[in-house]
Amino acid sequence: MSTLRAVQRVLVDFEVYSQYQHSRTYLFGTTFDYCELVAATDSYANPVAKLAYAVAMQKFPQALLKCPVSGVVNITNVKIDENLVPPIMPPGKYYTNFRMYNKRNQTILAWMTNYIISQPFYIRKFECQSEIPLQMQLVQCIVESPRHSPQLISLAVNVVQPLPKIYLSTNVYVKQRQSMMFVYGTTFEYCEFLMRNESRQANPVAVLVYNYAKHNFPQILRPCPLSGMFNVSRLRVDKNLIPPFVTPGGYFAEQRFFNKRNETLLRYETEFSVTAPSIFNRTMTLLSFK
Repeated sequence: MSTLRAVQRVLVDFEVYSQYQHSRTYLFGTTFDYCELVAATDSYANPVAKLAYAVAMQKFPQALLKCPVSGVVNITNVKIDENLVPPIMPPGKYYTNFRMYNKRNQTILAWMTNYIISQPFYIRKFECQSEIPLQMQLVQCIVESPRHSPQLISLAVNVVQPLPKIYLSTNVYVKQRQSMMFVYGTTFEYCEFLMRNESRQANPVAVLVYNYAKHNFPQILRPCPLSGMFNVSRLRVDKNLIPPFVTPGGYFAEQRFFNKRNETLLRYETEFSVTAPSIFNRTMTLLSFK
């Protein structure tokens, strides 16, 4: 955008709506004098205007010209990613209109846009089963999907008979149309893993699985023998839950807990999509037992 003549006073008007199918619901918006805001940012009384100014200052400060406004405003090659999402915007569909105009109400610049803020991690399927209720009872296995907030996952089991040993098998696959490609996985005995350093050194993937659980739901990691209620209640599904070393795409994962007779105590499988890199991709700390 280029202003051919200096503009002494610039007014800004913008509105944000959530969009569901063909209807829109007003969320927030404001009208303010840009030059007044720039001159007195700290004392300016319009909180929505101050939020818009703070976002612009962080994302594209080159657009914030001094008043009177003149010259070229150039915003090029701005990467559209999660860093552009305003702090108060949950995942969903939105419509925004924006208008700059002078004191005669003549439009200087106007734009409108439809956009989607996607969940960084979205669970499409989550199913559980328990085959030996006399040893382990499945109490709860659900995923809640609120309309304008992250999903919530709840899983609860009751270990009726104390388990001195329990085996865990976990596998992660990337989905490619009708096929699946193995990413990583392992099988290990949980109690031995806790007790013996040699077991941990021999299975780095087991260490990764353990530390992932410790980071997200430490309440389920107990010493052996295992007994009683194990409960993960209304766990927020966000980027913290993205499995380690998983890149954006579609995935299938399964976990199976079984006894020494290879009888399934609990099995669950999930299909999920990822639109952001795992927060663990930048660190190797998950590969050391803590």
